[in-house]
Amino acid sequence: MNTRQKILEILKTEDGYVSGEMLSKELGVSRNAVFKAIDVLRSEGHEIEGINRKGYMLKKQADILDADMISSYINGDLGVEVFETIDSTNDEARRLYRDGRREPVLIVADTQTKGRGRRGRDFYSPSHTGIYMTLLLFPDIAMEDSLKITTRTAVVIAETIEKFLGDSVGIKWVNDLYYRDRKFCGILTEAVTDFETRHVDAIILGIGINVTTEAFPKDIVAGSLGLHTVTRNEIAGSVADGIIRMMNCPEDSSYMEEYRKRFILTGKVIGFEKDGVTREGLVKGITDEGHLITEMNGEEVILSSGEISVRKDFLNK
Repeated sequence: MNTRQKILEILKTEDGYVSGEMLSKELGVSRNAVFKAIDVLRSEGHEIEGINRKGYMLKKQADILDADMISSYINGDLGVEVFETIDSTNDEARRLYRDGRREPVLIVADTQTKGRGRRGRDFYSPSHTGIYMTLLLFPDIAMEDSLKITTRTAVVIAETIEKFLGDSVGIKWVNDLYYRDRKFCGILTEAVTDFETRHVDAIILGIGINVTTEAFPKDIVAGSLGLHTVTRNEIAGSVADGIIRMMNCPEDSSYMEEYRKRFILTGKVIGFEKDGVTREGLVKGITDEGHLITEMNGEEVILSSGEISVRKDFLNK
């Protein structure tokens, strides 16, 4: 972290005023460098009060996405790139891969002009209120194991958000997270694969989180965490850190227990498409591989992928 970011971290941890002299000694810089750094922080939107002979106090922290601040919450070597505006963080990850990038990287944007959800849907991405991030990763896995990446990522996000909220969140198969009966997060996992070897060359793992978003277009039924006590930098960095740790333990299957604890569809009637026909089934649970177990006319049907819809009259039962 640079001097500006270090000063911000110190001010965040102190309840009272911190003198310029203390900051100067702590960071090994001149008093003038401290003054200039404070000035830059204020220009970024941070409310910092300064009183002669008392020092500085952080009154309100601005929620500005910053690559170095995000990196400070990640253990290990992961490149971080931040954009104010981008078409799609997943598309940027694909461009980086196409241009020869073979090292893991996290791409974060304040807003997306062409954010993508599953099945080509748009992902609403307003500025200043959400986190739109993509991890370009290079796991050593087979194609058939790629579904597990999405289910494991859902657990990582849920566990991270719950620590900040102090409340539980739910998971709707396979890639949506819910808080207070509203979707606040979607996951879009794309794989670059070698069909001959059935090996995954790269994973493009897109995540969209509505942190403080309040207004949505009429055609979008979604919600927000309403989380104002933590910055988007900390959320993005903490989620990325959890995912990296998860990817480093590919044999750990304990995550499925956590997935099932938060699974919100058991006992619900859903609609799904099979063999080109729309059908209804009763959700019974999740397999260890992350597949959906349903029952249709007394017969067990396992879904490994696809779109499902929950019957409205069963949403709150």
